[in-house]
Amino acid sequence: MDKPSGTGGGQRHTETEQLRADLTAARAELDKLTATLREQETSSMRVERARQAWAQTVDALAQPIFMHDEIGCIVRANRAYADRAGLPVKNLIGKVYWKLFPVRDSAFAVSDSEDGHTEFEFSASPDEVFLVRSVGAAAGLPPSWRLYIFQDITGLKGAEAAIRASAQYARSIVDSSLATIVAVDRDRRILEFNPAAERAFGYQREEVLGKSVNLLYDDPITAETVRRIALERDGLVGEIVNRRKNGELFTSLLSAAILRDAEGKMLGIVGTSMNISERKQAEDKLRAALAELELIFDNAAAGIAYVRDRVIERVNRRFAEMLGYDKDELVGKSTEILYPAREDYENLGREAYPELAKGGIYQADVQFKRKDGSLFRVHLIGRAVSREKEGADSIWVFEDITERKAAEERLQRREAYYRALVENSSDVIIVVNAEGRIKYESPGIERMLGYGAAERIGHSSFELVHPDDVAGVEEAYQRILGGEARHARVEFRMRRRDGSWRIVEATGSGVFESGGEKIGIVNLRDVSERRHSEQRLLESMEGAVIAVAIALESRDPYKAGHGNRVAVLAAKIGRELGLPEERVRGIRLAAVVHDIGKIHIPVEILMKPGQFNEIELEIMRTHCQAGYEILKHLDFPWPIAQIVMQHHELLDGSGYPLKLQGDDILLETRIVTVANVVEAMTGHRAHLAAAGIDAALAEIMRFRGVKFDPEAVDACVRLFREKGFMFADR
Repeated sequence: MDKPSGTGGGQRHTETEQLRADLTAARAELDKLTATLREQETSSMRVERARQAWAQTVDALAQPIFMHDEIGCIVRANRAYADRAGLPVKNLIGKVYWKLFPVRDSAFAVSDSEDGHTEFEFSASPDEVFLVRSVGAAAGLPPSWRLYIFQDITGLKGAEAAIRASAQYARSIVDSSLATIVAVDRDRRILEFNPAAERAFGYQREEVLGKSVNLLYDDPITAETVRRIALERDGLVGEIVNRRKNGELFTSLLSAAILRDAEGKMLGIVGTSMNISERKQAEDKLRAALAELELIFDNAAAGIAYVRDRVIERVNRRFAEMLGYDKDELVGKSTEILYPAREDYENLGREAYPELAKGGIYQADVQFKRKDGSLFRVHLIGRAVSREKEGADSIWVFEDITERKAAEERLQRREAYYRALVENSSDVIIVVNAEGRIKYESPGIERMLGYGAAERIGHSSFELVHPDDVAGVEEAYQRILGGEARHARVEFRMRRRDGSWRIVEATGSGVFESGGEKIGIVNLRDVSERRHSEQRLLESMEGAVIAVAIALESRDPYKAGHGNRVAVLAAKIGRELGLPEERVRGIRLAAVVHDIGKIHIPVEILMKPGQFNEIELEIMRTHCQAGYEILKHLDFPWPIAQIVMQHHELLDGSGYPLKLQGDDILLETRIVTVANVVEAMTGHRAHLAAAGIDAALAEIMRFRGVKFDPEAVDACVRLFREKGFMFADR
């Protein structure tokens, strides 16, 4: 065998070395690739842990959150949203969001092209209101994708509605009161001035608000005295002199009370007053005064924080804004910085974290401290991310409830204010439901009828009404219930506990909703004394005027009994025409005194036996105006003075003194005119013999519808021709 040459051995050695070098390089590349793969695996695990942590954070929020793609299909949703929808989270993915929760017929009204932040209110049901925050592409989402976060603001809306309802309820009481209600602050500036006060003082409410109450008094000393005594005695009742806008003075019976808040701090003074000027005058003129009572709220709307072992890990923009920090300033800090004192921090830890460890949700209203040291009220909701140990990862949602708490406090102050108005009123305020059953009666009921304020709760408001008056009272209340009238006023009799009857004036306000039912406000005022005084005054004035008229007739023996006979016939005609008896009473009185103006006519003219000349006739015609001047200042409930002025007016304008025509002449006057003509023609006069009843009836029939009212003429003729009427002394 041949030996290998030297050259061939060297070549193999070189190849071997090259192979070894290539193997070493390959091993180095393999090690490098292995290291790179391990690094990528580690990074992927970190990313996955971070993703899971954020998913847990969102899933732990009590607020519903979801995200949809460009066609409205859900791509992400948390447990709160799934609970609302009634499906597991995995079953929500791919569903069209507006067909699940909230229940809607279409998508939210958010433009697909809008990629900024949006905020709107949404009612998921009649009992729930949400504030919805939404973000789009500007927050890093794909085009037309949107993220929605819901915040429950039902409580805040409820507080706002309660304030509005309370204000409406209280304002209805004040505005429907027949009494004047004036309330002033501690500096005696007018805060409340109800419609009754506007009528009493002649000012509009806007004219006096903020003005000194001095302008309502006769002099500043009186006003200061009222304030001083009210403060010294914690209220007062007394007579004062008030001044109207036009400068006119009137006397009031004032009841003043101190208004205080729930802590007893003085807010001002409320006065209820009764105008007793007319009652004062009635003591001199037998006339009663009317009384009126015066008296007088990041993208979530909530803050969110992720906490680990009571150290802040992450916060959103709203949370930082609420506390006055930048978000970076809060991260890594103990939650103790949120509380006014360490004791508050420790108390919440003892209460909340055991509940979170059991998987529960912790809620509470607490006080937080801002960066600047100021305090504010917060409603917080906490939920644990896991239950491994107390104080581990947890999610907290914070809602600033400062405004809601302030609204509740304003509501409490307002209720205290108006309760003081009602309970210090001398009138009776009653709250009734749609069936007329009493839900509330003010303490004034004991003074008026002798019953305790709570004694008749649940009873019918009609049970003490006089049987003859019940129909009218019920009819007035039904007008309000049916919306026919905003206010209704009715006068009737009510039975006291002792069985006696009082005359009551009631004003009912419009019905409105409260607590899910219809209620109405009724203001009662005892007007018994006023009505009795008015009746005595009326009877006294009637008697005095009739006495003067009778005395006047004694000057002319031919006229003796004329006024009374005219009155009897005129009253008969009025009844024949179907007029109410109260109106007939006025006709009778006017007929008795229709010639009272002749007191100014010289007796020689009255008794002249022949015809009057033109001068004498003109003098005689002045008795109509003279009679009006005598009677115009007497406060009768009927137009007595106008009837006396018009009793010689004729339908065609040929009468005197004003030459009135047709309906410009009162119906009462037209009746008295017919009766006067008939009586005059059937009796003797100084210058003319009696014509007789046939001639008298022929005369009025001749001018029926021309000079004399046709219906009055027909009624008069029926009385004589068909019903046998005749003058008793003829």
